[in-house]
Amino acid sequence: MPEAELEAFSARFRAHSLDNLQKSKNSQVQFCDYKIGELRRVADQAKMKCPRILDFGSDIGGSLSGFRRSFKESELTCASFSKEYIACAQQEFPRAEVHLLVKESGIPMPDASFELAFSNCVFNQIPKEEHQSWFMELQRVVKPGGKLVVFEPNPRNPFSARTAGMHSSGAKVRLIGPREMKRTVLAAGWDGVKIDYHILLPAMLAKLRPLGRGLRWCGLGRQYMAVAERWV
Repeated sequence: MPEAELEAFSARFRAHSLDNLQKSKNSQVQFCDYKIGELRRVADQAKMKCPRILDFGSDIGGSLSGFRRSFKESELTCASFSKEYIACAQQEFPRAEVHLLVKESGIPMPDASFELAFSNCVFNQIPKEEHQSWFMELQRVVKPGGKLVVFEPNPRNPFSARTAGMHSSGAKVRLIGPREMKRTVLAAGWDGVKIDYHILLPAMLAKLRPLGRGLRWCGLGRQYMAVAERWV
């Protein structure tokens, strides 16, 4: 993404993100915490040690509380598309996480820097033609044996499909189907890509979340999770 487009990306989303943070902070953080909990589950099932984790497209820090709770032993690096996002995250969630500005040239980190990379609803806001190159860049910074976990809205879900064109920032949001996501991630050089689906029940229905976990196979979940590995 050219530098000018990155700046435009930042300008479009900053007001929307800040508004979301203030109006629905609790629900947004709860959903982020759920996703970080799933990331923890993936790491534990693979018996991974995760001293360093990358949050790609970390926005204004909505995932920070979940990382602090579920990955206390890990060093988190937040890679954002905007200096303003970084400033907001540091103000709203002050602590010593590493914050990086994503540039046109990529993620400013050496090869094989992380055991685990995470992305939460970022790729639907990036032009389709750039997806593969960004997944290649994520593979570059993840160590062999490491994993990538990506959450995206599911276009098969009627609610997600209906709200896709209602982004209050005016930005174009193009939902990515799970099959397309799998093809793109594999084409970028990742291995063993798996997809499961998530209902994302709100806090008032928290008692039903175990039921939702049992429906990960159901293709109508509101969001899906793609998990990929770097074998070499």
